[in-house]
Amino acid sequence: MAIAQAAIGNTDTTVLTVPPQTQYAITTVMVCNHAGYDAAGTNDSSFDLHFVKNTEPKSNTNMVVKEMPVQVERHLLLILKKLF
Repeated sequence: MAIAQAAIGNTDTTVLTVPPQTQYAITTVMVCNHAGYDAAGTNDSSFDLHFVKNTEPKSNTNMVVKEMPVQVERHLLLILKKLF
């Protein structure tokens, strides 16, 4: 069952906010690049992934993935074991 899903662009995007007094286990993150094929690779993309507590700013200390490439028409599946 998906806890949350969102289409993300070129800006910071909050996909999931865990309510107070609640814990979620994030086990899988799937990232898809649905851009059309381009032989030059200009539609290839990359992303950073942060797990940020609501009292903290986004920073290198809560970064899980940095500049992970995702080619056009590909997807990336991250298997995680993180409890929030």
